Amino acid sequence: SSGILGPYFFTHAHGNAITINRHHYSEMLNDFLLPQLDNRNAKIWFQQDGATAHTARQSINILKQSLPGHLISRFGDIHWPARLPDFTVPDLFMWGHLKMKVFATCPQTLADLKARVRKAVHNIPMDMLHCIMHAFILRLEEYVARNGGHLPGVNFKY
Repeated sequence: SSGILGPYFFTHAHGNAITINRHHYSEMLNDFLLPQLDNRNAKIWFQQDGATAHTARQSINILKQSLPGHLISRFGDIHWPARLPDFTVPDLFMWGHLKMKVFATCPQTLADLKARVRKAVHNIPMDMLHCIMHAFILRLEEYVARNGGHLPGVNFKY
């Protein structure tokens, strides 16, 4: 709720997209994410999904060392099921919002696509982020109150 870091594009030095593996993900953590987190004076909780690169020992060790006790992930300090996307802010809001903004018209080049993504991320208002995080917390509280049972009005798609 205190802002968005990024976007970050996984690319080779020449700008070509690369497959995200544990090595590339760990590089991103060390070279991009963690330096930005060091510049913030906020209590950070880091949540990630169960992608193989995210849950590799190398990645988990970096995050546990850098954010002790604050890693929400499969194999993290707080266990998070690998396939529970309906409770993550990016899956519930971010990707749909960004797709709507970025693809309002078809990007013509890769550079155009990246510029649109950067602009869309940059233009998300802080009050919107606060509302999204508040709704996320309410969903989690209801989920706990229902002992992990189905939430009414939530359609789970797997």
